[in-house]
Amino acid sequence: MNILLTNDDGYFCEGLKALARGLSKEHNVYIVAPDSEMSCSSHSAHFTTPVSFEFIGEENGAPVWSLHGTPSDCVLYGIRQIFREIKFDVVISGINTVLNVGSDAIYSGTFGAAQEGTFQGYPSIAVSLDEKHTGDYDYAVEFTVKNLSELIKYATDNITLNVNIPSPYVKDIKGVKSARMACRPYNEKIVEELSKDGKSKTYKVHGKPIPQTDENSDTDAFCIEHGYISVTPVQLVSVDREHLSKMQEASFSV
Repeated sequence: MNILLTNDDGYFCEGLKALARGLSKEHNVYIVAPDSEMSCSSHSAHFTTPVSFEFIGEENGAPVWSLHGTPSDCVLYGIRQIFREIKFDVVISGINTVLNVGSDAIYSGTFGAAQEGTFQGYPSIAVSLDEKHTGDYDYAVEFTVKNLSELIKYATDNITLNVNIPSPYVKDIKGVKSARMACRPYNEKIVEELSKDGKSKTYKVHGKPIPQTDENSDTDAFCIEHGYISVTPVQLVSVDREHLSKMQEASFSV
């Protein structure tokens, strides 16, 4: 297969390199990834400002291009310009160094890049790992490579697959579950920081996710918290048809 590989951490990150090495054993891999850290960039793209890209070299025979833009830009320009002569079979974004579970995916550049692949008409998969500061991606690579054909079956025209792996060690994994996306609220607070010169203030959001309850046991967040790999089908264009039907009875004024 021809695989377009990207991420949101940068072309130089080990998660992407490890996945490229694993996939290159049986597939043709082509890499376009950001030239810097682009986490939390969601599905943003540059349409009114130009981007630039540069050939970096090869990773296990896979050509590597860095792009000065977002992860979504990497997919768009990878398909439409840099590798425009290649017919891709799948777009993979990852392996991310932290999880993108539940509504966290709204903010994720990793997931946003995969969604751009879906939008461009290709089966697309986002892969994230809680690597626990180990730098060990071996099992996550093994899982992705081994299950790639099965995953592609479910990455259809309107569906991006979001894969989350809760540990870098297979001994910690209880199994794999298909799960819906959780609404994952945080106990957020705004933290004020004073500049070094004491003249100005900046602010950051701090917080941790609120644990999922047993009532939410069919969600990806619950699966992850209990040692399961979660695979979640996420619609690119999502409409609540039941709610839409009710709204069609509304009396709006012009």
